[in-house]
Amino acid sequence: MIPLQYFRPDISEQQSFREWTNEASHRQRERDEISDQVSLLRQKFASFNLPFMSLPVVTKKQTALDVFIKMNTSATALSIYDIVVAQVEAGMGTSLHDLVAASRKVSPEISAYYSPEDLTLYASALLQARAPTNATYMAKDFGSRLLANWEIFLTGVSRTVDFLEQERIFDAARLPTDVVIPVLVALWGIAPIGLDAEGRARTILRKYLWRVFFSSRYEKSTNSRALVDFNELKPLITGAGSSVPSIFEDELNPLPQAQELIAAGWPVRKDRLARAILALALKHGGVDLADGGTATRANLAKREYHHLFPFAHLNRLGVPDDQIYRSLNCALVTWRTNRNISDREPEGYLAERRDGATLGEHEVRQRLASHLIPYDEMVQGDYHAFLNKRAELVYSAMNKLCQSDGS
Repeated sequence: MIPLQYFRPDISEQQSFREWTNEASHRQRERDEISDQVSLLRQKFASFNLPFMSLPVVTKKQTALDVFIKMNTSATALSIYDIVVAQVEAGMGTSLHDLVAASRKVSPEISAYYSPEDLTLYASALLQARAPTNATYMAKDFGSRLLANWEIFLTGVSRTVDFLEQERIFDAARLPTDVVIPVLVALWGIAPIGLDAEGRARTILRKYLWRVFFSSRYEKSTNSRALVDFNELKPLITGAGSSVPSIFEDELNPLPQAQELIAAGWPVRKDRLARAILALALKHGGVDLADGGTATRANLAKREYHHLFPFAHLNRLGVPDDQIYRSLNCALVTWRTNRNISDREPEGYLAERRDGATLGEHEVRQRLASHLIPYDEMVQGDYHAFLNKRAELVYSAMNKLCQSDGS
């Protein structure tokens, strides 16, 4: 192994290299062979337009990163994750890339919600009771403490995936806010396992999840609030305290009223409240209106965002576009169901289901109820009455989840 600095094309390093070869080998022939090899490589450094800068070993990581970004002619910046990887591998001889790859195999579904690399940094910072910021990730001891908490992190990832599936949240495309994922991973990593203690933790985390979805908790000061929530929920989860976390205080994090639910936009967009409404509907089953299949992780990708009151129908009635593309006018159905309904009035396509040889009104009502959709108002065809009634149903279901006693 030849130290890299001896390939520098300058006189001082050539002299240093000769001194090094004299110490490294006592055989002249071997020294000559090494010198020839280094000379050839040094010529490549000297003749190619390869800019480089030598920084002292005491240079701070943030400074080195800034220099790299400014000098890199391809404008490819090192990520913070790259720096942590180098820190872990250089300082502890452990490959963080290999660890993260192994975590993907243990819980492959986590990638549907959050990048495992980013999650590793974010959740690890919370487990260290630090804000998930670049300053934290660049701290000298961050890598060693990350490794010390690795098994807790893996446990948290696995239990978080199970928890989200039980809440019928299957992917990032329908996730109201992704900030909950690292907080859940950190908390599930330290939560009790089994019996009443786990049941208590689940109740608290369910209330936390849905309150975050339906409040504006993470729409600003995200990193600091995530740390506050982890620190305040941790005593409740572990049974070490009983004070009420700020996320559960209505005055600080109010839940939306019915009119706010009505105004929520189309959930295919990154609209937190719109997606929260859709997520709540999926939690209740999300049964397809035609084939009766329940929404699952496996079939969700084949479902489409369906206008319960079709766009063309409302457009003919003069309803403005922004009032048509409302979350309360949306349900996830199979593409076949969506094509079959097309632009027909709700009463028409519901009658087709209702009058089917084996269905009847009760079954149709049950399928709609699995989306928190009111049957009577749909059949009556009054769009605004429908929105108001569905807002009532969503509001009631939201409060049952968000106001339940988790203390």
